[in-house]
Amino acid sequence: MSEDVGRNIPVRISNSTFNNVDVMWAGGYGTMSDASVEGDALTSDYHAAKPLGFGAVVLDLARSGVSAAIEVIDTTFSGVTGGLGHAITVRTHARISSTSITLTDVTLEGCMASLYSGYAVYVEGALASFTAMNMRFTGSLDGLLAVTRTVDVVGFTDCQLTGNTAEYEPTLLHLGGLGVALSFQGCSVLDNEASDDWPTIVIDTDRLFAMRQRTVEVSRIAVMNSTIARVSGGFLSSDVAVNELLLRDSVIADNSGGVFQLGRTPSGVGSVKIEGCRIQGNTADYSGGFLNAAFLGTLTLNNSVVQGNVAQNNGGCVNVGSQAWNAVVQISNSTVGNNTAAMNGGVLAVMSGVSLTVDGASKVEFNAALTGSGGVVHVGGASESAVLVAIASRVTGNTAARQGGVLAASDLVSCVVDGEVSGNSARQGAAFHVAGGLQSLRVTGGGVFRDNTPTTQLGGSIWVGEELGSLALEAGSSVSGSLGSLEGVAELTEVAAAGASAEARVCVSVQMCCSRPPAPPSPPPVYGAYGAGQPPPVYGGPRLRR
Repeated sequence: MSEDVGRNIPVRISNSTFNNVDVMWAGGYGTMSDASVEGDALTSDYHAAKPLGFGAVVLDLARSGVSAAIEVIDTTFSGVTGGLGHAITVRTHARISSTSITLTDVTLEGCMASLYSGYAVYVEGALASFTAMNMRFTGSLDGLLAVTRTVDVVGFTDCQLTGNTAEYEPTLLHLGGLGVALSFQGCSVLDNEASDDWPTIVIDTDRLFAMRQRTVEVSRIAVMNSTIARVSGGFLSSDVAVNELLLRDSVIADNSGGVFQLGRTPSGVGSVKIEGCRIQGNTADYSGGFLNAAFLGTLTLNNSVVQGNVAQNNGGCVNVGSQAWNAVVQISNSTVGNNTAAMNGGVLAVMSGVSLTVDGASKVEFNAALTGSGGVVHVGGASESAVLVAIASRVTGNTAARQGGVLAASDLVSCVVDGEVSGNSARQGAAFHVAGGLQSLRVTGGGVFRDNTPTTQLGGSIWVGEELGSLALEAGSSVSGSLGSLEGVAELTEVAAAGASAEARVCVSVQMCCSRPPAPPSPPPVYGAYGAGQPPPVYGGPRLRR
């Protein structure tokens, strides 16, 4: 095909069976070895030569201007053994290509590489699109698809991708770059397992093997009406950023290694949208049982259940490592429960600030930071954060071993409780722990803030390390608990009553607070003689809180 310059050549394979085709690496047709002795098998990915051999079908398009529209329809590849692309190999050698591959009603079962690091479909160069519809890829050793440069679009519809294993590569996809989008619609991705904790899908521009084409960020990754379950090593890893991650009407459950691994700079994700999903029982050996990202712009959770996810470090569900972005997180009509982090952030751990909204009758309950802080959210950086618990939503029963049963943060600009925050616990700041200043905390007329119990006597339901700007408990609210600070502990109701209209507040003991007018302006008072009946000034005493 190398003579058909300027053409997009149609290639069609239909109603065919490739059964037990065995193309060995040494001497197999389609050999691309540049080893010093033809036929010598290479034993290491680090060898300067490229691996030997291809497989059953080889299309050589390795000339400028040559491309193909490849269709495989109603065809079975069973027990096929070969090199790279042991079922299909396409050689484009191009950085940009209009070549496309479409698989419809195709079965690939029991296929494997004859030596190592093989794939059922292998593209040497770039690819415009790979589309699979009603495809079965099952019981195979090593991956489904590898593209050494960039592929623009990869899409799976009504596919069964189950029971595959890999020794040196991902069980499904290894892409040198993804230009536009990756999607799964109506698919089952189940029981795939790779050694050395390889994820199921890798978008990787820096691997030594052949994936060396650096790309711009990925526009979109979508999982819709699909199930991703019991895969090891994580589902997807990328070292480039993702603009949008969309999950809709899907189940993502019981996966190990973290589901989405976007923690390698410059990776990360701008927008995460989760609608009508169940995200359950996923685990990570390090951080982020569901998502580990270098940065996070927004995360919206709607009509979903997120429960039982675990991280052995930070962020039982989500971990965000960069301090450059303030994340916006909204939980609507959802249940987020029983998620745990061995250290900080039972649900979410971020290094930047976070704006958290819980609304629409959501429940955030029984999450835990087992040895650290932030039973629900831990903010590790110095950025400012905000929290809104809207009417009919409940944040209850969350715990942290150290600080902040619900939230541990450096500075909190605003906290509004219009729903219920109750029954949370930590050693210091049973509900909220703010190491710096809390500018405003308001419990509205319908709000409930009760029974948030510290595990130490002076821990406080809310702990504020520096300035408390305002505390408002509106008529009709239900409030109990205490405010802790370096000066001691006082009841929230007394603090609010004392400081609601006063410009200054002072805790005169750990038992009560009272109001005191602001300190007189300069010049300072003159000390010395006093008139008859005039008491001397009082020195020392408690610190003034403004």
